[in-house]
Amino acid sequence: ISQMGLELLGAVGEAEVQQAVCLAAQSLAAMGAEWVLEISHMGYLTGLLDALNVPAEARARLLDFLRAKNAHELRTAALDAGLDDTAAAALTGLLDLHGPLGATLTKARAACLCDAQRSALDELQALQNALGEDGRGTQLDLSMADEMEYYNGLVFTGYVAGIPRAVLKGGRYDLLM
Repeated sequence: ISQMGLELLGAVGEAEVQQAVCLAAQSLAAMGAEWVLEISHMGYLTGLLDALNVPAEARARLLDFLRAKNAHELRTAALDAGLDDTAAAALTGLLDLHGPLGATLTKARAACLCDAQRSALDELQALQNALGEDGRGTQLDLSMADEMEYYNGLVFTGYVAGIPRAVLKGGRYDLLM
């Protein structure tokens, strides 16, 4: 795997994270092709799992179905884990929380169950404001659950037309430090 990294160590605040994501968007735009930068926040997902009291032993299986975007199996696994219909619906509802950053933030706020989720959305809102024109190819996907044991905050993945895989990926992984 060849890669180039940008690491921010120490007391990293929202402004530094915003700057890194802006650099990611500018880098994608500089490639001269259509691009998409998908953004998410692990705090929204972990907040939901905690608010629903999802048992620790069930989380890995649920996250597998979430990663696969398999609503039917996600709902079935949620019910098998002891969650009720409302909680299972909240989990599968994550699959609908994707699209343009602003509109998806509005939908996600309506689905919030706890302060951790609201805090994650506040950080994403501040990021949207910081991106400005650089963020016109940015999408929000709150069902992103990739490497959840690694990342704990804002995460992003960049794609460029004509390339069959992500060309950049990053996020906060404070727990690794």
